[in-house]
Amino acid sequence: MAQDTIGTLKLFRLLAVLAATSAVALPSPVAAGAPWSAVPAAPVDGRAFHASVWTGREMIVWGGASAGSLFDDGAAFDPSTGAWRTLPPAPLAARTGAVAGWTGTEMLVWGGCCDRKGRELADGAAYDPAADRWRSLPDAGLAARTGHAGVWTGEALLVWGGHVFGEEFADGAAYDPAADRWTPLPGSPLQPRYGHSAVWTGFQMVVWGGATQDGALGDGAAFEPSTGEWRSLPASGLAPRSEHVAAWAGDRLVIWAGCCDARGAELHDGAAYKPGGDRWRPLPSALSARQAVAVAWDGRRLVVWGGRSGERHLADGAAYDPGRNRWAALPRSTMAGRAGHSLVWTDAEVLVWGGCCDESQRALADGGRLLGRVAASGPSASSPEERGRTSALALLMSLAVAFATIAMAVALYLGRPVLR
Repeated sequence: MAQDTIGTLKLFRLLAVLAATSAVALPSPVAAGAPWSAVPAAPVDGRAFHASVWTGREMIVWGGASAGSLFDDGAAFDPSTGAWRTLPPAPLAARTGAVAGWTGTEMLVWGGCCDRKGRELADGAAYDPAADRWRSLPDAGLAARTGHAGVWTGEALLVWGGHVFGEEFADGAAYDPAADRWTPLPGSPLQPRYGHSAVWTGFQMVVWGGATQDGALGDGAAFEPSTGEWRSLPASGLAPRSEHVAAWAGDRLVIWAGCCDARGAELHDGAAYKPGGDRWRPLPSALSARQAVAVAWDGRRLVVWGGRSGERHLADGAAYDPGRNRWAALPRSTMAGRAGHSLVWTDAEVLVWGGCCDESQRALADGGRLLGRVAASGPSASSPEERGRTSALALLMSLAVAFATIAMAVALYLGRPVLR
């Protein structure tokens, strides 16, 4: 065989080796950390859209719905022992869609849907896990509602918005457990809505998005309890939506996914808002479009998992690193897809439990746990240019492998070794 042919074949082989080496060097698209393990069976029925909090020791779940049934019971899971315990009976009717908050000593539950006549509710209760007992909350001075949002400020539970059939609300109240008293919130610059988000920044409650009978909304406002004042947020550049992901990620509000575009399809884009600069920044692409996603902040990254797209329930997740503006996929789990589930960060692991639905449209009673803080080890999605470079490298590797394959086929045809 001529020397130039041999040299060409050597080059092809070298390209193949470089392609393999480059492929190994690429960051994994799956987040680092141990794989998922199962949460032990709970002593209560499966449910979705229930109240849930993390106490620092236990994940408490209460209420919720499944296949047309509402629940008035609950349970607490201690991941350190792997054991569940049932809660004592609450002084509340069964419901779903209640707002819940953890004060440091009590779980607060308020509002939701519905009583035996199908009417929304306007009462609440507090559960003390140390004493293992409930107490009723005083009258909030608000109309019964569901679809509302609430945050715990460190001193009070703020509740705002919501709806009943045919009417949306733009009012709210603050509950102070120390005084056992509700105080009305001042009027906001926002129109009435439901299905919106509310996030506590450390000094403000930020309300964004939601819907009315006429369609989805894409505006927001921030309320500062210390001054009693609201201020409108600048335009986000996002399409209007409800049932979206919203969480405080250290120094910014993150909005992602939700329902729905003009065709009625779920959304998959997002943006982050920094109050200090009073501006929004688009998020890179992440998972497929969805709504009713569960979210938790692990101290460094925003963890999202599950959700629903049309009639399909999803079983994947990702972690967003706001500092690097990049997503990484979570390890795959064996759990069925679901929406309206619990997701909490325990300071050691991610816990998922419950949600909707199995093939019979019954809520799920299982869950999973992902040990360790999620590491964003996936490919960077911080810019189109960076994504373009990654795509170009992948194309070059594919071409190198293809050339090497052709070279080996030619060598075999000529009856000569590829290299001498």
